[in-house]
Parts: sequence; structure tokens; C-alpha cells
Amino acid sequence: MSSSNDSSESASQENERRRAERKPAVRWRSRIGVATALFLVGGAINFASAVSTPILLHFLGPDASGGLVLSNDADAAFLGRSLTAVNAADPAMGAYLVIFMYTMCAFMMAFAILQLGVAWFAVRRAQAWGVWAGLLANEAVVPYYLAVSASFAQRGAPILGGLEFILVITAVTVPATVLGLSGVRGTRRPSSLVS
Repeated sequence: MSSSNDSSESASQENERRRAERKPAVRWRSRIGVATALFLVGGAINFASAVSTPILLHFLGPDASGGLVLSNDADAAFLGRSLTAVNAADPAMGAYLVIFMYTMCAFMMAFAILQLGVAWFAVRRAQAWGVWAGLLANEAVVPYYLAVSASFAQRGAPILGGLEFILVITAVTVPATVLGLSGVRGTRRPSSLVS
């Protein structure tokens, strides 16, 4: 009889464990919920940009998206003329610039899908690795864009010209990480301490 009770109790515990793994450890108003939402918004913005930028560029030309690298003004300062003028003077170069942006958008799409997946399947379930991956992946762009901005500044563009959007997006990951990690810690407390 004891063996039967032990096996049914073991099966019950196993079912409970599986149910807990499937069930997200998040309430949207909690710290981990807000962190998840912030990381999801970042992924959605990358996704939308990866879709809209090639469409705009394809139909409206290289100056349609507000800037190929930083901003239309910064790009013009770097090139010594506007993207419209570049396209008019050398249509092959204009087409090349547009196609080159398609390649960047391909990587943006891949990053967006990964961002959304990590946020949904790891951060939402209060897994610390997902929070850290979200922070590191989003912040990894900063040194590259700072180097780009410095190169543009050498050619007459404002030092942070066009970086405002990138800096805001990457800055959002800091509070998302703080909230996420504190939420992870909160979900790992023994159940007797959680009220």
C-alpha cells in the first residue's frame, strides 16, 4: 500500500513540476512583468524597424527612413551632400545604399526575433540568464554606434547627431534589467517567506 501511495505521490509531484514549468512566473504589474514588457517593446521596435525600413527605402529612396546610418542631416554631413543628391548624381550608389540597408535589416529582424523569444520564454519565467542576455545584447550596440558617431563627427556631423533614438532604446534596458533581476530574486524566495 505504501509503495502505491509513494508512486502516486511521486507522479503527482512530477505533474505539479511540469505544470509549474509551463506556467509563466509573471504577473504583468510585478517587477518581472514590467521587465518582460520593456524587453518585448524593444524587440517589437526592432521588428517593426526591420520591416518598415526596407519598404520605405524600396519605394521612396535612400533618404526615406530619416537616415541610413544616423540621420539624414548626419549622413549628409558625412557624405558632403544629401542622400537625395547622392541618388540623383549616381543612381547605382543610391541603389547600393538601399540594398546595403536591407542587409542590416536582415540582422535587425534576426535580433528582434531573438529578443522577443528571450523576453517571452526566459524573462517572463523569471530566468536570470534571459535578463542578462537582454541587457548585454541591447547594450552591445552602444560602442559601435559611438564609434560611428565619432567618425561622423570628424566629417562635420554633431557628435551625437542621430543617436538619440539608439541611446533611449538602450537606456530602457537598464531599468528593465534592474526590475528583472529584482523580480527574479523575488520569485526565488522560499514559499514560506512569500505572502
